[in-house]
Amino acid sequence: MFFNRLLSFLVLSLLLLTNAWSFDEVDFHNVGQGHCVVATSTKGILVIDAGSSSTMGVDGILEEKEGKFQALADKISDSIAGRIKKPDIPLNFIMTHADKDHINLSYLIVEVLLKKKAILVEKVKFILGGKEQEYSTGDATDLAGFLKEKKIPHCYGESFKPLAEGLLWVPPDSLDFVFGPDDISFLSVKSEIASKAPKKSSKPSKSKASSQPPNESAKRNASSIVVRVICKKSSVMITGDKTRPEIANIIAKHEKQGKADLLKSDIVLATHHGSAEDFSPEWLKAVNPAYLVLSCGTSSFFHPRYEAVCSPAVLSNMRLVKDVPWHPVRFFEERGGGADFREAKDKFFPVCLDKPANFRATPYTYAMTNLGIYVTADQGTINFSFNEGKGIVVKASKQHGDVNVVTAFSSFLRSSKEWSKIIFPAPAFLPENIVWVTANCTGLTSLDLGGCNASDAATKDLCDLIVARPSLTSVNLSPNSISEANKRKIIEAWNHRGLTI
Repeated sequence: MFFNRLLSFLVLSLLLLTNAWSFDEVDFHNVGQGHCVVATSTKGILVIDAGSSSTMGVDGILEEKEGKFQALADKISDSIAGRIKKPDIPLNFIMTHADKDHINLSYLIVEVLLKKKAILVEKVKFILGGKEQEYSTGDATDLAGFLKEKKIPHCYGESFKPLAEGLLWVPPDSLDFVFGPDDISFLSVKSEIASKAPKKSSKPSKSKASSQPPNESAKRNASSIVVRVICKKSSVMITGDKTRPEIANIIAKHEKQGKADLLKSDIVLATHHGSAEDFSPEWLKAVNPAYLVLSCGTSSFFHPRYEAVCSPAVLSNMRLVKDVPWHPVRFFEERGGGADFREAKDKFFPVCLDKPANFRATPYTYAMTNLGIYVTADQGTINFSFNEGKGIVVKASKQHGDVNVVTAFSSFLRSSKEWSKIIFPAPAFLPENIVWVTANCTGLTSLDLGGCNASDAATKDLCDLIVARPSLTSVNLSPNSISEANKRKIIEAWNHRGLTI
């Protein structure tokens, strides 16, 4: 009897310890064009990716400033230092692959923490996705050199061993990585699809590009680590820049073994910053997240794309979450690209906004949403905390939103006075008291309400807006949404500027 009680106590204690070790907070830092995820537990700190190729859009960091990446690393280091209770706590890094926008902040962060004596160098360890040779050029060389200089233990994805019928991977025992299978699951650590050599043909190739091997960047992306992080009773899926064929391979392996449920996660970081070429509807279906995070900047890559943010494939595979405040998210779509928002219903209201002075912002469409979709370029650093009693709690450093869509939209417009053109594509809403909502858009020259049902009740607001905004040179209304009498009132308010409806 005593032995059974002792055994039960030991098992329970082990379970409690395991729960204590799972992560209780995860930060998706706003690093501009890049990735940086920091997970905190009583067992240690885990950093997944830490890199940026452009700091444009990061609060307090100037893109043209010399040392901008160091300034960003300092900012992240301060955040990590605040989570470290004592210097001998393990600090483990996972670099998904060898691209600059995933690695160039990592060694800067370690240097800062060492100078502050916030950590001990012997407690730092690195896992690097892909092959060792991929870290022999560019910024990856700096990271490899730093690890060698500081004698920091590290290993590469190619040295991992397969586990559980080839579904999972484990690092070599020699690394002594502090986080084990109860904390994280490595679904992929390198490129698993053999690149096929082009077929030989007696006929000359019509396209040189078709016979060329994948470029080095594409190879590194394919090598990205895919890791699932356990957070109390929740989980987070991180995919780096994993390519769509590699993702399809992961799904196929799990389905073949009848273990597709192991891919389910509450939070997913969009692959490749929300790029169109690597977005996978099948992956969203397999993961079936409640929250989707897109880590990107306002660079000329024009991430994230419509497909990865609010396409029917995304909206139909997101689990609905209660009490998410209305907040703005951006996406890139060519004008007239055929975006279909019918699936969004009352969860997504697209709003096209133009900033001609900034070519990097011009093509973006914004939307107000109360779905669990967040873009670091808009929400800043996004914090998820996990409490078994409260579930998942989300906090954003900016543009967190509001329970009222009009209040949230007004706050969003106040965040920039540069908006020159506002378009409400159908289906969309016409905010109540549009004068108040657009009060701070001092540069507004064009208002397109052609996609809205601007009812007769909105006549006074529209007249007030036209009078209050002398900068307006163009207003478009749906021809059948307002009476002839009220059209005349609006034309009179427009006066000498001339308005046709």
